[in-house]
Amino acid sequence: ELSDAERTRMHQIIGSGVHPLPTFEIVPVENSTEPGKGCYVIVVAAGPRQPYAVAVNDGYRYPRRIGPSIGYLTEPEIETAYRRRDAARRDQAARAVEIEQVISNRLDHDNPWIMVSLVPDHPGQAPMEAATFKEVRDLYQGSKANPLVVGSMTGWRQVQPAQHRYLLDDRLSQDRNAKNMAAELYVDGAGVYAMTAPAFWKDGETNLVRFSDEKVVLILL
Repeated sequence: ELSDAERTRMHQIIGSGVHPLPTFEIVPVENSTEPGKGCYVIVVAAGPRQPYAVAVNDGYRYPRRIGPSIGYLTEPEIETAYRRRDAARRDQAARAVEIEQVISNRLDHDNPWIMVSLVPDHPGQAPMEAATFKEVRDLYQGSKANPLVVGSMTGWRQVQPAQHRYLLDDRLSQDRNAKNMAAELYVDGAGVYAMTAPAFWKDGETNLVRFSDEKVVLILL
């Protein structure tokens, strides 16, 4: 029987028995000859959080698929898997710092900036050609398509291609640095968004800046 109750039950079993919890979706597949009946497909996204532990009796084991059977990782294999997970996290963090440093070269540094960067678990490779550049430019340039939660600012005035990425900013001319906001969208799925933090007080002697905490939170969101 296909029902919301059954899907909820499976969610609870997976949630209580698998750690860390993977990203997954439970998809009902109805039998065309028997409405209301069928099977479920549990789709698990590939991710960087391996190894996954499964509760067995009073402890945890680390299963892996071996053809049609299930085997379990040995202690050296578990140690190797954790080292691989940590290395992937360090690589993501290093990439985030890298793309933030790249965009900082295009920013006017008279005021402080807030940056939010994203690096995918599994990098992709989107095509970068005339047709796709036109789609990106038509989507952003001259529009109000910016990620602000509350309020409005100028839209993206400049949308340019660069090496493996698209450059977005609010410059009136290309010989100036961005004053209020900028973004860089990479073809592998990484991206960084930068916006000036609105300061309402600055001490010229100590260089201390006072911010509106609410506005800072909205920028981050």
